Amino acid sequence: MALDARTVTVNLAELTEHLGCALCHGILRDAHTIPDCLHSFCKSCIYRHFLVKGSCICPKCNKALSPRPIATLITDQKLQEVVDRIFPEFKEQEAILEKEFYAKNNFKLREESGEPTDGANGSSTSPVASSRGRSKASTPTKKSHSVKPVGSGGILSCTRQFTIEVYPQETNARALPSLQFPFMQVNGNFKMFELRKLIRKRLKLPDEVQLEMACMGATVGPELSVHFIQRTIWKLQNQKEPLVLHYRRATS
Repeated sequence: MALDARTVTVNLAELTEHLGCALCHGILRDAHTIPDCLHSFCKSCIYRHFLVKGSCICPKCNKALSPRPIATLITDQKLQEVVDRIFPEFKEQEAILEKEFYAKNNFKLREESGEPTDGANGSSTSPVASSRGRSKASTPTKKSHSVKPVGSGGILSCTRQFTIEVYPQETNARALPSLQFPFMQVNGNFKMFELRKLIRKRLKLPDEVQLEMACMGATVGPELSVHFIQRTIWKLQNQKEPLVLHYRRATS
């Protein structure tokens, strides 16, 4: 039987070579592309590669990248649309698994989007007892979690409250002062650039002192949220809450 003129037969293996992730060896999800070499990966895979491993090379071609390659990643929506058109069953299955994940972890997936209204960028900070031997009474009670889409990119944000510890990293002459209240309770959406502003304000640092944040020795970008860092760097290293972050003078 003759093929329809509009039908194109393609070897699946050839497609997965271009539409698959070299890190997880699966089909691309939330595709992100490295502009230097144009290789694409799942967002979670490439973020772990750069943040957890601290690598500055492309995991596919081994090309040396900038000192902070995570800051140059491009959200490749066009490529992801192609993947979803060719492999719609993967997107459908992911939606099912995502729903099961939210139910298992007591999350709520809200349909409505929009910016949070409880403080700047939906974040709130409050000092918590600044003693490592704090009693149960000083530990925040568990609250209901909610995850909702924010903005046009469809990026999920978490409104769960986290307790974090924040300390200066250096122990030499370049060390910055310690915060009076190193324990804070913040929203899961709380970004590192917001934390830097808060630290700068509380320490009354001069403008010439540039800060950067780190988790377990790895520099974390200003665009990353507490929730993202907790479930990637912190959780992958089998660490327990509260999340510990360090601030230090930015390296030139």
